[in-house]
Amino acid sequence: MAARLLVLALTGTTWLLAVPGARAAAASADDNALAGRPAEPPPSLEAIMDQVRRTTRLIDAPSRVRQLYRAQAFGRTWDFEAFVTKESDRVVVQSEDAPWFLPRRLQLDVVQVVDLLDGYHLRLVPEQPVSGSADRWVIEGVPAAGRSGARYVRFWVERATGLVTHLDLAYWWGRLIIDQGYQRVGAYTVLDWQNVRIEPLHVQVYVRYREYRFGS
Repeated sequence: MAARLLVLALTGTTWLLAVPGARAAAASADDNALAGRPAEPPPSLEAIMDQVRRTTRLIDAPSRVRQLYRAQAFGRTWDFEAFVTKESDRVVVQSEDAPWFLPRRLQLDVVQVVDLLDGYHLRLVPEQPVSGSADRWVIEGVPAAGRSGARYVRFWVERATGLVTHLDLAYWWGRLIIDQGYQRVGAYTVLDWQNVRIEPLHVQVYVRYREYRFGS
């Protein structure tokens, strides 16, 4: 159990742990507003990312999850499944009948998408007057020197939970856009589903996460 487990997403599989007290902090801010007290200053980027890392910290245990895929592109639909297994320091994706535009490398990136944010220069985007913006932080970043992978990342962090629910990653070949939701499995908050768009191919992929197993 000394090895780390994967995240996300896509993200991330994002085998995430919930953070006690996150909702309490959000409730405290609401109480201040109702009581007429001045709002607390926004947290620093470091504090937000610390919360993200705690909610998405890697599980030190062998793990396995079944993924159910539905991919739609070029007027066709593909249904297939995959198994993501973590043993020691290795994360392996095993799939059959996946279409050519979903190679295993891309499937693995989707599973570990939150981990892929390490090695980026990040900044907190100023609040924007858009629907739902008060419920989330928006963070964007570019890779540090020598970092391979996405050339640009932008993601949303839910203020109440610290969970990453939306990611937009720009690569040399196009963009990977991910929306994701979570479920409770035992003591863990883990990925439940992901909607993935691959541009400019106009590929739509829906992934469901089922049959989580933790431990040996």
